[in-house]
Amino acid sequence: MASGKPRLRLLGGALGSALAVMTVASMTALAGEGTGNYLGILSSAAPSVYTPSPGWYSLAQGQNLLTFQFNVTNLTADQQSMNLQLNLDHITKYLVNGQEMDVSDGQPGVVNGAIVDGQFDPLLSTAVQDPNPTFTAFAIGPNATQTVHISRTLPAGQCGYFQADVAKAGLTSQKGLVGFEIRVLGCGTPTIATSPLPTQGPIGVVIHDMASVIGGLTPTGSATFALYGPGNATGTGTNLVAGLSGFVDVALSGGKATSAGYTTTHAGTYNWVASYSGDANNDPAAGIAGDEQVVISEGIGLAQPSIRTTPNPASATAGATLKDSATLSGGQSPTGSIIFKLNDPNGAVAYTETVNVTVGNGTYSTPTGHVAVLAGMWHWKAAYSGDANNKPVAGNAADESVTVIATGGVLAATGAVLADTGSTPAADVLALILIGLGALAVMTALAWRRRASR
Repeated sequence: MASGKPRLRLLGGALGSALAVMTVASMTALAGEGTGNYLGILSSAAPSVYTPSPGWYSLAQGQNLLTFQFNVTNLTADQQSMNLQLNLDHITKYLVNGQEMDVSDGQPGVVNGAIVDGQFDPLLSTAVQDPNPTFTAFAIGPNATQTVHISRTLPAGQCGYFQADVAKAGLTSQKGLVGFEIRVLGCGTPTIATSPLPTQGPIGVVIHDMASVIGGLTPTGSATFALYGPGNATGTGTNLVAGLSGFVDVALSGGKATSAGYTTTHAGTYNWVASYSGDANNDPAAGIAGDEQVVISEGIGLAQPSIRTTPNPASATAGATLKDSATLSGGQSPTGSIIFKLNDPNGAVAYTETVNVTVGNGTYSTPTGHVAVLAGMWHWKAAYSGDANNKPVAGNAADESVTVIATGGVLAATGAVLADTGSTPAADVLALILIGLGALAVMTALAWRRRASR
């Protein structure tokens, strides 16, 4: 029902009309008001030490105590005593540009560009009177001034905009001693739904968790993920991802959050538990241990694919780009990825490239490859990651050798091999001998020609 009393007006008619054309950027909180002459016996200053609307108190964040104070002056030469009554009237509707807006949950709204937030003109608002007002005994000496302190616990589960009025008990149907407006949030009660990804797999599979915050009042904030290993189904033991980036305070996007990945190391049942932080409008929420199980096996019953690799090219000169391809077969609709690693002639890993398995069994190639600058024997090795239905498998580096020779002929190639490996292949030694014999024959012929001409 509408409040029947002419409450202390924090916005006059002109300001109330101006509210209809204000923008969000210009919205600022207006202070509460006191009165210069209350009942001909008291005057009061504006209240302070509280959070005025559109600031807020959040029940979800434990901000459930309203405390404020104001100075009162006795205008008479007599002692004055009375009970002061505090009413918190719930503002449920507000008239904007002739259209009534529901503001009972404390959420700001916009109608045709007009802001519904902050301070309200009582002539344009509808309020439900406080069913449980509170009382404070008050006494003041002749012509004295003193500070009045009032506190009230905000009722659980009641959010929205509230008009606060302090008046002499029994005289709340007229303008009060002080008045102001507050905004109370935190009545959203969302739940959290979770989905482990995947729900099963072999040892070594990477697992994730996804949380969806459902219901509430447009939840923001973050989700935190906990993971408990085999033998810890109740979630009371060691959290395997405690404090790790990607698992703690993961920001919601569209009401959802996904954890980073965790590589499993043991067979058994893992348990995820996700929790929502809550925000000013919404209570926190948490899942229950046992609701998100991931079964990790030794690999028994999983398909064992095979992998066959082909280097491209099998031999080249220094400066060429080396690539590799792997044919995956025998898998059960395999997914995951293939990691290609290339070792240089010294045995060091010179290059790594990952290719996703997107079409199941088939041939996958490195699209980029690596430029080989050293002469000698290079080796590729390809390894398939495995997935929930397939075991991992890797090729043999000895099966994928690539011979790289230096540019500039046999002598340059031999010199490069000597420099890089410290040894000379038999073919290169033979070439050196033949070249040396050829040079000796030329020198002998020149010597005989000089002798014949003398």
